[in-house]
Amino acid sequence: MIPYIRKIARDWVELYSQPQVDDGAEDPLPIYEALIDGSAPFAWVLILETILQDSEGKSLHMLIAGPLQSFIARWGDAWIDAIEAEAASNLRLKWALGAITKSRCPDNLWERLSAIKGPEWLPFSDNPPPYPIAN
Repeated sequence: MIPYIRKIARDWVELYSQPQVDDGAEDPLPIYEALIDGSAPFAWVLILETILQDSEGKSLHMLIAGPLQSFIARWGDAWIDAIEAEAASNLRLKWALGAITKSRCPDNLWERLSAIKGPEWLPFSDNPPPYPIAN
């Protein structure tokens, strides 16, 4: 399964790193959505692989506003320990978590996320905090 995860993540980075997304392009978003709905472990691995592969952070605004926010809304309570553990050593994840909004997060989950996330910013903003080049 891992080679497929890498390919899907690579497809995401290639598509969403472009200044304008081609309407005819194969969009990997439905794969992310299906995994979030049906398989939290694979969805989590795919999100982390996408963050790892995007060395410049150009595709991550879309990842944060879509799949990462959805994953946290759906699985955050059950996965907060794993999210905290990963964020402790993954600067890019910490950066991405800075753009997550409270949305449908219960207060206790939001408190734990707030304690581990990077500086707050909004996806698609003109001036996000510097993206960590190295993890």
